Amino acid sequence: MTGPERSIRIRAWRDGDAGRIVEAAGGLSTQSLFGRFGVGTASLPRAYIQMIEQHSADDRVLIVVALDGEQVIGWAESWPDATGDVELAVVIVDAWQRRGVGAGLVRFLLGEAAAGERRVNAYVLGENSAAHRLVRAVVADRLEASRSDQYVHYSLAA
Repeated sequence: MTGPERSIRIRAWRDGDAGRIVEAAGGLSTQSLFGRFGVGTASLPRAYIQMIEQHSADDRVLIVVALDGEQVIGWAESWPDATGDVELAVVIVDAWQRRGVGAGLVRFLLGEAAAGERRVNAYVLGENSAAHRLVRAVVADRLEASRSDQYVHYSLAA
């Protein structure tokens, strides 16, 4: 990353990060929250925070955070499904969107998925143009896409 973004670092989830993402969520618009959760919400759902905390120690789940100093500016998760594939999800604070943070998080998680040789899936709302650009920019060369009523399902071999 260049300019101010060069101070950004990505690391695995640590104890205390749940509080940091709750703080970071103050920088998420309702549009960003809808893009991640697919439902209208004014804040991070409490059940989501509890789920992240509960599964953060699970070796099959990978959660990473992007930090500017000690402030969380984004995070990404990969969760196993019943087939052994993983599903990827990304959240970036509005002020840091379109500055390379999401791409860095996705590349980090894809590197981890490649180590396990698993297929990676992402389900993106059809109207989430920023997420579609991110996916195509990072993995366009090995991407399969299919569309349903509301979502585009992206799939790639790690």
